[in-house]
Amino acid sequence: TVHLAQLDNGQVLFIDKLRATDRFQTLAQVGQVAPAYCTGVGKAMLAFIAPKRLQIVLQQQSFYKFTPATHTSVASLNQELECVRKDGIAFDREEHEQGINSIATPILSSSGRLIGAISIATATNRFDCEALMQFKGSLLETAKKIGEDATSWQFPS
Repeated sequence: TVHLAQLDNGQVLFIDKLRATDRFQTLAQVGQVAPAYCTGVGKAMLAFIAPKRLQIVLQQQSFYKFTPATHTSVASLNQELECVRKDGIAFDREEHEQGINSIATPILSSSGRLIGAISIATATNRFDCEALMQFKGSLLETAKKIGEDATSWQFPS
């Protein structure tokens, strides 16, 4: 399942979803919000916002523990966001939904402005995060293409 999302007041707003053809389902639905700190798309976007804005967003989080894998501290999240900045890829390792992994990347405009993020989510029994890396190239390429095409689009910030 592919998700397209934007950052909205420190939360993820799912703006589109392309469902897998099998019975696999995620809880995320178009129009729904989720915490940014425990979703792949959220972490992909948090890693690429201005440091001052990131600090404000993180101060407003309650860090609710959705699953045993959910980040519950700013320190652990910041450590992961550093890796996301280096690699351009974020993961959700069953942090928001038990049994769901995802790989995500930010969508940046040609000027480097954050537009949103895109992810591929799947059941953990089908792909672990290491196996999801096979989609990294396609995901990065798709995000780049959307970013180039979206240069003239208007998005809320």
